[in-house]
Amino acid sequence: MLEVLILSVVPIAVALVFCFVLIRVRPAWARWRAVLLAALPVRTLLLGFCVFVFTDAATTPQQHCGTDACGMAMVAAMFIGAAALCSLLLSLMAAAVLAWRLPR
Repeated sequence: MLEVLILSVVPIAVALVFCFVLIRVRPAWARWRAVLLAALPVRTLLLGFCVFVFTDAATTPQQHCGTDACGMAMVAAMFIGAAALCSLLLSLMAAAVLAWRLPR
């Protein structure tokens, strides 16, 4: 349950707050730009971490891995990366709804 909170609810809330701030601070910007900039930062960091874990586990020699530890790390990185992409889509939708409902 905590994973769902960390991977979806918190980033969506951060995207909504960031979108609200961007629209208020930069009213001349297009709304799609504010939506994209609001939704990307948290996911970019998370996906970068997943790529790092995946490549580190994939390039580690078998003597250092133990009993399938590298395989589990790679699967976890892929799972969290997929969850981050789904969360990105949800954040984009939520930020877009907020952006187009706010008055200019």
